[in-house]
Amino acid sequence: MVRFNAVCVGLVFYALGRAGAEEAALGRCNRPVDQYGPRYEAVSGAYRARGVSPGGGKFVTIMPRNAAAVSVTVTDEAYNVVGSLTIGTQITLVSRASHSLSSAQPPYSCVEFAR
Repeated sequence: MVRFNAVCVGLVFYALGRAGAEEAALGRCNRPVDQYGPRYEAVSGAYRARGVSPGGGKFVTIMPRNAAAVSVTVTDEAYNVVGSLTIGTQITLVSRASHSLSSAQPPYSCVEFAR
């Protein structure tokens, strides 16, 4: 039991250490705005699964409250962070665009515990 707890704590510190580059940490995600509005999109729910598509893209499946399961594309860092979570953990995934008027859908790059 002590070894399991040490591994879990180590994984959290590892994820937090990696947060400087891509901010894929289990903390508070940056939610930028510009003069036209928010430059982010967030989706919350219970973590269900993660996987790799036939084309090599990584995705995470979550179950929002009162809605069907949703699979979203994530960065490698976010994919690695959710790999240490237990199924059913409430999380929020955050994707950030370079400009609020952009129609681009960048991958979700930050993971935080849902509030």
